[in-house]
Amino acid sequence: MNYGQIVDKAIIITKKYKYLWWLSLLTIIGGVAQEGGGSSFNFNFSQINNNFSNHDFNQLLNQFPAGKFVQQVFHDFWLYFPVILGIILILLIIRIIFYIIGLIAKGGLIAGIDLADQNKKSSLSKDFGNGKKLAWNLFLTRLIGGLVTLGIVIIGAIVMIVLFFLFFLTIPAFIVILIIIPTIFHIAQILVVIKKLSPTQAIGKSWEIFKKHWTKVALLWLINLGISLLIIFAIGILILVLGIIFGIILAIISIFTKFSWIILAVLLIPLTIIIIIIIFAIGMITNTFFTSFWTLGTKELIKLKI
Repeated sequence: MNYGQIVDKAIIITKKYKYLWWLSLLTIIGGVAQEGGGSSFNFNFSQINNNFSNHDFNQLLNQFPAGKFVQQVFHDFWLYFPVILGIILILLIIRIIFYIIGLIAKGGLIAGIDLADQNKKSSLSKDFGNGKKLAWNLFLTRLIGGLVTLGIVIIGAIVMIVLFFLFFLTIPAFIVILIIIPTIFHIAQILVVIKKLSPTQAIGKSWEIFKKHWTKVALLWLINLGISLLIIFAIGILILVLGIIFGIILAIISIFTKFSWIILAVLLIPLTIIIIIIIFAIGMITNTFFTSFWTLGTKELIKLKI
């Protein structure tokens, strides 16, 4: 595998097909731009012992200076609970909508990169349409990945507790596993799109690729890590420069005018907006690059004999 060529082609696709950036933005907003599958955790708490009544609780609160304030907060909370619950449900529905759009965009992004690699014409609407057809399989692949990761976390935690005296062996092994599993499922998601495989077929194929070519997958991961660290360093420098510029402007203003929190707010608001725009712009570009990098890398791995 020519890793340099993979990086170069990923850069070319990222620069040439800028409409893919918008699909990347949707994956970021949808929360599916990260490697590996996501998991949802629901906690059910049992009721507090009924022997400890509300009256006892209020008496306990009254012993503290802030007790009445806490009582009022609890009272207001239950008073507005239907409103709070309604807001939470609305936010949950919005989150689900964004997640679905993000999955569609992720499928479209990978499909668009695959078409670009073949020098075939495509467009934002066409790639988004392709993503619609693959969203369900992507969701199932991510769900399986999330459940597997959760299972490993639970088993790993139990093993580390039982074999706590071997923590210097179990913890590194645990970390390695938590790197390997998301990588396998990330490749599986790419296979779902470019090979139109079912989730189970894609996971099986990804596992076969990893077993046979784990050193090459590890190199792809290390290159990904190295580039990520460089980007983080560059972003840190950029934020530092913006902070210095802001500090200089603030110092000049404080010299010639009387300091005011209003002036500070007027300066901070546009600066915050600029930083947010920069972060999203960098996210769009880098996510397109890394998705291109892994899609092209996966295509090269497929060509190798298993």
